[in-house]
Amino acid sequence: MKILFSNVFARHRKILMGLWAVLAVMAVNANEMLVIGTESDSIILNFVSKLSMSFSTYNFVDLLSFAGVYCLLIYIYKKPRNFNCSGAAVSAIFAFLYIWSFSYKAANDTSILFGNPFQIFLTVIMFIGFFSLFYILFEFLCVILEKPGNEENKETSGKYIFFAGVCTIMLGWLPWLIMNYPGSVAGDTIGQLGQFFSGEVNAHHPPLSTFLMGSSVKLGEILTDRNFGVFLYLLLQATLGSILFAYSIYKMHGFGIHKNYCILAIIFFAFTPLFGLYSQWLQKDMLYSEFVLMYVLLMSKILQENKIDIKEVIIFYIVGMFVCLLRNNGIYIIVPTCICLAIYLKREHRVRIIVVTIATIMLYLLITTGLYPALGIKNGSVREALSIPMQQTARYLRDHGDEVTEEERVALEGFCYEFEILPEIYEPTCADPVKDRINIEIDQPFVYFKAWIKMGIKHPGTYFDAFMNMNYGYLAPNEQNVEPDLSESYDQQLTDMGFCRVQGDIPIQIFSKLVFINVVFPFLRYLTMSGLYTWIVIISCALLIKYKRKAAICLLVPEIMTILVCLASPLCNGLRYELPVVFVTPLIIVWTWCQVRSTIDS
Repeated sequence: MKILFSNVFARHRKILMGLWAVLAVMAVNANEMLVIGTESDSIILNFVSKLSMSFSTYNFVDLLSFAGVYCLLIYIYKKPRNFNCSGAAVSAIFAFLYIWSFSYKAANDTSILFGNPFQIFLTVIMFIGFFSLFYILFEFLCVILEKPGNEENKETSGKYIFFAGVCTIMLGWLPWLIMNYPGSVAGDTIGQLGQFFSGEVNAHHPPLSTFLMGSSVKLGEILTDRNFGVFLYLLLQATLGSILFAYSIYKMHGFGIHKNYCILAIIFFAFTPLFGLYSQWLQKDMLYSEFVLMYVLLMSKILQENKIDIKEVIIFYIVGMFVCLLRNNGIYIIVPTCICLAIYLKREHRVRIIVVTIATIMLYLLITTGLYPALGIKNGSVREALSIPMQQTARYLRDHGDEVTEEERVALEGFCYEFEILPEIYEPTCADPVKDRINIEIDQPFVYFKAWIKMGIKHPGTYFDAFMNMNYGYLAPNEQNVEPDLSESYDQQLTDMGFCRVQGDIPIQIFSKLVFINVVFPFLRYLTMSGLYTWIVIISCALLIKYKRKAAICLLVPEIMTILVCLASPLCNGLRYELPVVFVTPLIIVWTWCQVRSTIDS
């Protein structure tokens, strides 16, 4: 297959490149919409009419796109190259995810893809075009990776980069912290602070996170007021973040990356509005993501040295426990990661990781099932974990409510309040309205899941549509969602607890415009798309497999598990849920690059 592909391509090189570029440009300029033609009995007239409205472009964008793609092809195939199986697999996955995700974003179903024979024809053309474009980009990346590298200038001190990074990142974040004093407060955090000061804490939100934020506010109240407590927590969180980001850049320099790329990474973390925005937002996600970054940094050292000493075991265990306790789904990141490390490491060190894994599970269970009840901390709700099943049930009731059997009706009545109104309150991209109807004191949960399976067997397409609607934002870079609030006033609940905004309108408006620039500015806007970071992880895995560095994929396991957790979350495109992947992205890009280069150079 590879030889045949190479021979055919070599004989008709320029013609095939031209057609290839045309397909890619057609896909980019295709309209992701249900195309309507003329009302005529003529099949040909209808087809031509629909075709005329299927593509759009602005000025010379199509010509520039064609020229760019064609030049890329000329550059890539200066020398014959074999068919890239990894590139083909990634391109097919990306083409599928991109087209499917846009269909669900626009229509909440696949009508844009398969609504009629013409839409199917257009979908096939778009799939081929996007497959071609993504394959070209993947091949270009491989060509860049395979170029002979220049030796890094080792005169630059890694410590200099670290200290410069800490200072620069803090300098970039301080305006956000000071000008938005005391800081923005997330809706979930309002509930956590309410729990802390009322003494009625539950495990719906991580109790450790509740305690840390509440204690900081309490300390601020002792020193001056509660506002200062919010600022104090955000300042300490930002300081830790700047140290960890700078250390990750220091590690990148240690991998052999040129100092200029390290400087770019510092600028990225310091002055991208996204990071400044999160630094002034009081919520549990940033501190949790920082500890995930710390955990991945420890992993990189273990994987590099293929060993772990006793001191590292203790630190690795402690950081892992913080990850588990700072977010309720953190345990799903740590355990799979430890299992992968145990498989990769040599026997003696494998035993140490196994001990860490067992100790982590035991202590986690001891805390959540023993310590929490002893401290009067009530169990959290199961609602968050049931977002997808409940969305599927609500969509089923909306589309096939007349097919619900008496047995299924009884099961639904015992599982959620007023299940009859689920079709009315169902929102395809947010599970909050539906999951809030779940009965948290379920006597027989298996009765519901039995009914859920039966309904899914009858209409699997409905379940798939519900799942895609809840996840298209994580599966492709197609939509921004920056959640932190920069409002000019606090919620009434916060005001009642003694918090207040002290800054005027102008600072809020300035920083709001900076966030808007991050969302709409060319190239920069993609940084606010959760799907971009999912794709980076997929590309990294594909490159490590292609260049036979499968063991290096261990470093990507925390990111992979985070993405899988996102797919079960109650929001279709929550960037804060994927924040651990965002924080680790520069490190995994450099890690992948260096691992591939080590294979090529050896």
